Amino acid sequence: MSKDIAKKVHALVESKFTYLHDDKQYMQAEHWTSHADKVLAGEDFSDDCDGFANTCAELLIKEGIDKSDVSVIYCVTEEGEDHSMRCCCRRQDLHIRKQI
Repeated sequence: MSKDIAKKVHALVESKFTYLHDDKQYMQAEHWTSHADKVLAGEDFSDDCDGFANTCAELLIKEGIDKSDVSVIYCVTEEGEDHSMRCCCRRQDLHIRKQI
C-alpha cells in the first residue's frame, strides 16, 4: 500500500535530514533539488522543506510508486511563509505528509 511506503520513506529521509535554509546553503532564496542518492548511500544531508519533499518524492518513485501518484505541493502557510510538502496519491487514497 502506498501509505505504508510513504511512511517508510518519510522516516528514512527524516533520519538523514538537517534543516538548513537555501539562502545559507546555496546563497539564493530557492534551490530545489533531491538528495535521494545520498539517503540511499546512508549519508546525511542538509536542506529546507523543498529538498526534503523532493527527496521523499524521488524515493517514493524508486520504491515503485507510479510517478503520476507522487507530487510536491507548494503552499503559503498561515504565517505567510513559503512551504513545500510531499504528497502520495493513489486512486481515492490521498496521503499528505507534512515535514518540518
